[in-house]
Amino acid sequence: MFVTSVQAEEKFITENGLPSGTNLETSPSDCSKAYGASVTECEKQIQKSNYTVQVKGSNLFLQKIQSSVPSSSCSIGERELPLNLLDDHKNGLESGLSCGNFQSSEQHEAAEHLEPHILEKERDTLSSFDLPIPVLKKNSVNADDKDFHKECGSELIHKSDSRLHVNNANKSKYGIIDKESPNRDFAGGKVDCGIRKELQLCDLDEEYEVFDLRIIHKKNRTGFEENKDFPIAMNSIIAGRYCVTEHLGSATFSKVIQAHDLLTGMDVCLKIIKNDKDFFDQSLDEIKLLKLVNKHDPADEHHILRLYDYFYYQEHLFIVCELLRANLYEFQKLNEESGGEIYFTLSRIQKIARQCLEGLEFLHSLSIIHCDLKPENILIKSYRRCKIKIIDLGSSCFRTDNLCLYVQSRSYRAPEVILGLPYDEKIDIWSLGCVLAELFTGEVLFPNHEAALLLSRMIEIFGPMDSEMLDLGKETHKYFTDDRVLYRKNEETDRVERITPGRSTLSSHLGSSDLPFIGFLGYLLQMNPQKRPTAEQALQHPWLSHL
Repeated sequence: MFVTSVQAEEKFITENGLPSGTNLETSPSDCSKAYGASVTECEKQIQKSNYTVQVKGSNLFLQKIQSSVPSSSCSIGERELPLNLLDDHKNGLESGLSCGNFQSSEQHEAAEHLEPHILEKERDTLSSFDLPIPVLKKNSVNADDKDFHKECGSELIHKSDSRLHVNNANKSKYGIIDKESPNRDFAGGKVDCGIRKELQLCDLDEEYEVFDLRIIHKKNRTGFEENKDFPIAMNSIIAGRYCVTEHLGSATFSKVIQAHDLLTGMDVCLKIIKNDKDFFDQSLDEIKLLKLVNKHDPADEHHILRLYDYFYYQEHLFIVCELLRANLYEFQKLNEESGGEIYFTLSRIQKIARQCLEGLEFLHSLSIIHCDLKPENILIKSYRRCKIKIIDLGSSCFRTDNLCLYVQSRSYRAPEVILGLPYDEKIDIWSLGCVLAELFTGEVLFPNHEAALLLSRMIEIFGPMDSEMLDLGKETHKYFTDDRVLYRKNEETDRVERITPGRSTLSSHLGSSDLPFIGFLGYLLQMNPQKRPTAEQALQHPWLSHL
């Protein structure tokens, strides 16, 4: 139950028989206070009433204690279960994401042992403040905007059509603006420093967004960290709150760990961004997109990763998300190596296809292009029920952004991207078709070769490229001669070699004669994006109708 106002707080305290004088922080702006002393004080006051205080996002809420056993006390490591046990719910496989399925019982017991006293101790050594991230243009993940000009040192002024925009009735969210002031030149967007206190940001709420990044640091300490790589030690406490329980893996610009949230009792996933400005900026984009997704999907119905928290600590940006299970690539390889029953049957591939399309339809409705859909970025939420979630919006963008020429992992890259054509959400549909084919065969449909060989494989399976695509592609000349002959440059011999694509079919590559399934994949994998379906249209395909 969320407490959202003073009146609701008082009513909640009265109705539930809590001690008078119980103090709850309810304002999002006071979230940092709620995280600190007020939570401790509140915990002390309501301890006798069988309630516990938890923080979720920027809200503080009371939760009735149902049992003395925490929800994260599951000790069964699902990774270690043989495939024939995955459908046995009696083994605790469906106990929820807060259950430490990737955590050994010893690790969990260590975290639980630390929990009672570590929170208080760590908070005494830490301090925090909010850093506004200025100023991100709405529906854009590109923070660079040439329309911004710095005036008077710290004020940011947005100019458009050589006029300085002012809110209605000369009022701004940040102060009163006087159009008649002799200190302002509206035609040129100039602002006299004498009115700095009156003018802050114009039209911020209409065109721009600001979000706060919590900076957590040791009290009474300055200076750089000794090591630029964040040290990961089991059972260490990050930011006074997250107890490290397992190192899950590393990527190009981040490390991923599992941690036990000492404040909420949940097991979570922490993404630690490497100490690099470009990686930092890209991750701010991911936070922005995840916040937007969470806002428009409060009930968590659209199969997209949930964001719990984010902060800056020891010169690293941290993104805290829900803890999921293995990705499709890892699990398929594990399934093959174990020699057990095949998990990715047509019925399960059908379920995964529908969930992915529902997730993509949701993202696309927000004008977001995922840009990197692949098996590694689709994680399993439930093995028994075959539930998945799409992750990693770090490469995503809005449809209205200045689109990057090189997006998508190579084996899942749409032909229009390779040829340098304008692209939209339909590149995600192509990627999904490649993923589903891979799940069925266990082999990548378009192996990770150079782009010219990818095009050759596409032509081999689906036939010649549309001439219009070749005529308009900015990169066509890199792969086709003026006579539309496919070629490549041999890096070893430095010679140009002609490529003659073979002839094959999607059915032969899949090794399947299931016509509805082949028809569905062919529908997703149309080389001309104008003929390729949207996610909404693909959901209406007959192959999914009997799911």
